[in-house]
Amino acid sequence: MSVRLHGATDMLPRPRFLDARKDVFATADRAAWGEELVELDRDKGGRLFELVTASRVPIGLKSQVVHGDLFGNVLFDGKAAPALIDFSPFWRPPEWAAAVIVVDALAWGGADQGILKRWAHLAEWPQALVRALLFRLAVHALHPRSTLQSLRGLERATTQILDLV
Repeated sequence: MSVRLHGATDMLPRPRFLDARKDVFATADRAAWGEELVELDRDKGGRLFELVTASRVPIGLKSQVVHGDLFGNVLFDGKAAPALIDFSPFWRPPEWAAAVIVVDALAWGGADQGILKRWAHLAEWPQALVRALLFRLAVHALHPRSTLQSLRGLERATTQILDLV
């Protein structure tokens, strides 16, 4: 779904409204990419964010309109085509959007570590994963309804991803 969707959005212009967004997700996105310094709650993921930031290095991927939250927004029904139920737009590389799916699947979806290798054919995959992980850690640290249980999932994902990087 990610590859097909982002193949269809690759020529869309950058939406003007994205720069004006100030919500938790937009702030977390800019923090993950090093575009904004944000004070993160250390007990809700900020410490892990600092740890993972050391693994972030420059990348040269092309940004486009992508869906930044596909994991929970696709419905499946047998052999029917998957249905997209919501669209969370970001101006990032499609590799990052795929990496967010993988982080979510590792943290909360019960995926095994093999999922990290199944997407390894994507350009600059380890760094896409680092930024996706930073994004989810920042969202968790900023979101008022974050829980210790959801942080445990991100801790597992962090260990698995840092082993790859």
